[in-house]
Amino acid sequence: MAIDNSSGTPHLYVADPYNNRVLGFKDLRTFQNGAKNKANIVLGQADFTTALVNFPSGNPTTPTSSSLYRPVGLLVDSKGNLYVADSGNGRVLRFPAPFAYTGTAPEQADLVLGQQNFTTTITDPTATGMVVPYGLAFSPSCNTPSGACAAPNGLVVSDQADNRVLY
Repeated sequence: MAIDNSSGTPHLYVADPYNNRVLGFKDLRTFQNGAKNKANIVLGQADFTTALVNFPSGNPTTPTSSSLYRPVGLLVDSKGNLYVADSGNGRVLRFPAPFAYTGTAPEQADLVLGQQNFTTTITDPTATGMVVPYGLAFSPSCNTPSGACAAPNGLVVSDQADNRVLY
């Protein structure tokens, strides 16, 4: 899960790895425990009822700029951009401010890390490649007791299959 506090409305994102999607809830303040809270947007699929690996192909070997295959880690930057650890495709994708997107679903990512492009999946352990990205964080972390924090200057990604952390 990740919370976007970049605007006056706190958005909630939840990774749904076995449905190959990320769900977005527009206003976390209206979330009610025990209620049937409905997502407002979906990333990785064209609608809320589809759950294909690498939509629309359903093929784990054909990723695209908008498809997901077992997304797990989520992170939001100060501009509301959502970073997704797309573990099955060995990459991290950045979706520009998903709640500001006005096009047709699924939204396309504007940045890919860990692969040469949006459509390849290379699993060799290199300085630029990832196999199974999992956790995401910005460095330096803003979890300090004083509340003071420098602006992030890098993305940290744990690569579960290669037993390493990439910066």
